[in-house]
Amino acid sequence: LIFVKGQRCSKSLTFIDLLRYNHYMVEEMFTQISNYYDLAYLNTKNWVHIHGPDIIIILIVSWLTHLFASKFVSSLLHHTVRADLYPSRVDRERRLKTIEGLVGVVLRIVVYGVAFVLIIGEFGINTGPLIASAGVLGIALGFGAQSLIKDFTSGIFIIIDNQYRVGDFVTIDKVSGTVEAVTIRTTILRDLDGSRHHIANGSILVATNQTVDFGGISEDILIGKTSNIDKVRDAVNKVGQEMLQDKVIGPKIKEAPYFDRVLKFDKNGIFIRVLGTTGANDQIEVVGNLYERLLTEFRHLKIELPDTKISVAK
Repeated sequence: LIFVKGQRCSKSLTFIDLLRYNHYMVEEMFTQISNYYDLAYLNTKNWVHIHGPDIIIILIVSWLTHLFASKFVSSLLHHTVRADLYPSRVDRERRLKTIEGLVGVVLRIVVYGVAFVLIIGEFGINTGPLIASAGVLGIALGFGAQSLIKDFTSGIFIIIDNQYRVGDFVTIDKVSGTVEAVTIRTTILRDLDGSRHHIANGSILVATNQTVDFGGISEDILIGKTSNIDKVRDAVNKVGQEMLQDKVIGPKIKEAPYFDRVLKFDKNGIFIRVLGTTGANDQIEVVGNLYERLLTEFRHLKIELPDTKISVAK
């Protein structure tokens, strides 16, 4: 006795009959799989035929909308941001680049966010509750993410107030560097040793911009106690005029460095103050060149420089 399809059969089957039966079962299984595959393929083909073009159109329209909206905003900003409000073309370009970066992020979020909702709708998902939930979630996040909102609003006011722009050299929270980007949340600085600093906009209390309109030279230099002040004054003013006439460094100077006054006495010598004005982004280079020339001139005129010693506690 054997079992066939779960039923007891009293007839003895030959080996050939068993092979035929197994062959029949295999054919039936593959037929069902094939029918399921054909049905899935047909349904997928019909869905793609109906919804595929709509999804492609949504993606293309979203891409074109973002592209043309970005170009329109960029053109609008270039026409509305007046050049006469900025001391130089570089200042205006930095301002425009900063604003375009911030507006570009907002446009991208809005355009592709709408596209995502429309594509979800093509899958038969009711987007009404999704949008309503997003609204409720937004309110909840508004209470739970106050720092994020603070960072965003602070970033907006940084742009509106023109506190600093991409390319400016600034000091924020004791960190100095060149502004690489101003996003909706953070300001990114690159310092002189190449380190990259991310500073939350909402945490910024004081931002010192050293490259707006012009850069200032205000250096307190220590000379020897027995130095001839008239001789020092002539040396400093001579170096300043030589720098102004220099073909390389001269164009970066607005007002030649000059001897301002004796600042104070110190146990190691006398402090004098040297003032001047440079281009907006040239302060570091000009000051470095000033010290090189002053050192050479002081040595040439045998002006005493104090020998300050640094003691290290053991």
